[in-house]
Amino acid sequence: MLKTKADKPGVPRSVVVWKKPHQRDITLKWDPPSSNGGSPVIHYTVEYSRNEEEWLAGGVVPSDDAFGSTSAAPPTCTVANLIPGQRYSFRVCCQNKEGVSPWSSTLEACTAEGVPGAPYSISCSVKGPTSAKLCWKIPESFGSEIRSYVLRWCRTDSLGQPASKEISSESCRVSSTDCATTLSGLLPACPYQLSVQAGNAVGLGEGSERFSFSTSASSPAQVQGLTLLSKSANEIAVRWKEPCDNGSSISNYQIEYGKATISVPSSTLEYTLTNLDAGTTYRIRVQAKNDVGYGPVSAPLSCKTAPPLPAPPTLSVISATHNSIKLTWEKIKKTPIVSYKIQMILNNRYCQWCL
Repeated sequence: MLKTKADKPGVPRSVVVWKKPHQRDITLKWDPPSSNGGSPVIHYTVEYSRNEEEWLAGGVVPSDDAFGSTSAAPPTCTVANLIPGQRYSFRVCCQNKEGVSPWSSTLEACTAEGVPGAPYSISCSVKGPTSAKLCWKIPESFGSEIRSYVLRWCRTDSLGQPASKEISSESCRVSSTDCATTLSGLLPACPYQLSVQAGNAVGLGEGSERFSFSTSASSPAQVQGLTLLSKSANEIAVRWKEPCDNGSSISNYQIEYGKATISVPSSTLEYTLTNLDAGTTYRIRVQAKNDVGYGPVSAPLSCKTAPPLPAPPTLSVISATHNSIKLTWEKIKKTPIVSYKIQMILNNRYCQWCL
């Protein structure tokens, strides 16, 4: 009896996608070759490519044929570490002791769509003490068009940590047609951290690397707590609270009273206005100044100085007895009199009466 020499196996047949493709892997199934060349198939080799120029190893699958099985199930292979939403080409070959078969026909299949990648190359242009323009690069969409971007930011301390557990992150949504937005309503001279996420029909992707930026300083905040301490006919003493300097130290305060103004050092939080007109109402306001400029003026404080002291009346004696003196004086006009005080010197001692 003569026996022909064994040959390489035939081409694997009917390569198809088995089960629904996932975002990161695709499972293939195929039929064994119509002929194993007279020598059992040892294993199958799967390769994949995104451009059919560079082929990558997808897996090696042992063959039941090598163990003499006559009712083997169709071989399968799960190709992993793929990119979501991408089209791939797959091919399969098999090998026996005599060599490797030709490659099967190429199969094209797509992984399932995935959430977008993380935006990158974030940059910032500070527009002033309360706003900043943020820009970023478009990430990979992974098969589903990017619909929007979500920005999240919060204030941080000098170590880059959230400034307080009570300060929650703020967020906003930006149209997918824009890769930039301007944040407003920020605090002057404050450090912030920000991240950007892209979203598509599948969901929100991973956030970008945290990006840090700081707003610029501004003029001081409005002076608060302007109150009256004391007043007299020619003086008014006031007090106020130190406002936030908004990133630039306060250099001085300007006090406005009537048509006059006066500048006092930054260490001064109380001041007495002097040489005022008696019986006059003054409208007092205070504002702080730093290297950026003057802040807003305080709420006004209206205060009227005490009326002027009356001139001494001219006394006249109407009558006198051994133990009494009757006096008279002219009424003071234009000045409301609360009381009169009469003093008498007797034997170098003062006596006085209040009327």
